[in-house]
Amino acid sequence: MTDSSELNYYGGTIDLRSDSIRNTNLGNLKLFNNLDLKLDGSFEDLIIDTITADTFESNGFNIDISDIKLWSITDKRKFSVSPIGDNMDEQVKELLKDSIIYTAGDVINSPLYRYNTSYDPETGLITFERIENNKFNPAVYASAVAAQLGGYLQQLNTYHDVFRRMNTYMLLPKSKRLALKYQNKYAQSAKEEFLPYNEKLYSNKNGWISPYSIFENVGLKNGPSVSNVAYGTFGGVESEIMELPYNWDLITCVYLGYNGSHQAYNGVGINQNGGTAGVLGMAYKDNFFSGLTVNVGMNACEANTMYGNENFNMLLSGIASFSGYNFEFQEGRYIIQPNYLMSYSFIDTFSYTNNAGVRINTSPLNAIQLAPGVQFIGNYENGWQPYIGVNMVWNIIDKAQFKANDVSLPSLSVKPFVMYGAGVRKLWGENFSGFLQTYLTHGGRNGVGIQFGFRWKI
Repeated sequence: MTDSSELNYYGGTIDLRSDSIRNTNLGNLKLFNNLDLKLDGSFEDLIIDTITADTFESNGFNIDISDIKLWSITDKRKFSVSPIGDNMDEQVKELLKDSIIYTAGDVINSPLYRYNTSYDPETGLITFERIENNKFNPAVYASAVAAQLGGYLQQLNTYHDVFRRMNTYMLLPKSKRLALKYQNKYAQSAKEEFLPYNEKLYSNKNGWISPYSIFENVGLKNGPSVSNVAYGTFGGVESEIMELPYNWDLITCVYLGYNGSHQAYNGVGINQNGGTAGVLGMAYKDNFFSGLTVNVGMNACEANTMYGNENFNMLLSGIASFSGYNFEFQEGRYIIQPNYLMSYSFIDTFSYTNNAGVRINTSPLNAIQLAPGVQFIGNYENGWQPYIGVNMVWNIIDKAQFKANDVSLPSLSVKPFVMYGAGVRKLWGENFSGFLQTYLTHGGRNGVGIQFGFRWKI
């Protein structure tokens, strides 16, 4: 509270925006020239900061309410408050009321809801009316957005990345793969000289590492449009090729990954950091292959909202299968590979209370992804293997129930999208190979991903 017995001002600006100022009494106020008085309009329990004066003389005066902060957790649909205090002479009250300029904006957020606001100079009231379409404060969506983009999309990226690494074996023609299996039993045909294949790189245990980056915008169904930047690195150790009954072969892999991401929407920023561990097996028979992976991970999340920084954690796990078949042309120089990826993901975002005092509760996200696709592969001289591919991705049953103070929030989900891209792989010497690829997404996700990696014999 600020008091003054007599204030004389000769123009300029007085800035009284402070959380510690609640009621300002300007005493006997005399103003000369033009002067702006700035108030922040912060209030709790729906009681706004007020301004009063004992007497008032002016030839130019503006009260600029330039910022409104609603700290009250209210479910009121409509209410009004006055920035002009009581216990004043009516003439002074009218002069102060007529001097108000409302510049705080048309939409104000409470800790839970969003409100349209307006000032009526006739009544001296600021009116708040709850927005019914897209009515929630963006801050209460933080954990839901984090679950969909930093959690669920991270899981999808994990499945695609690790299967892509294990699928490099199927970039080879069938004759080369048979040469691996029976390398000590028969010689390679002279027709296959176009691909100087190194059997050691596949018939021994291998290590690999694969960094990635993703830059995209995701328009969530029933929610905001989110800018998402994801990055990280996966690494794994593969077994040698193991022969199974009925002419099946098997390669297994243990992998670890670091995952980081940043989401931004409507003034809210979310940073996530975490790790993933998983196992994978790929079985091969002739030109058919099928793989299965399971993994588990944990993310630490920090959301930056209008109320400050908020921390919560996330548990991730999932299982996915990937199958396909190679159609070869010109003795394997060209390959068309239709494939199909299907996955189930479990994302559990732990409940927490945000800095505005709103309790955010959630049920786990259980999501299924269906992603049929096709890949076109070339095998050329000197170990070059270019490839292009496209997938159509559907996300089903990908909704979790989030609540803010027991009020149900809309279920957010990722709309279907198309993923297509190109890459090239190169074999060097006896023990080393590398690849570089990029892909684009359109639809529910719009962006670009970049990935490169290396494999070496252990």
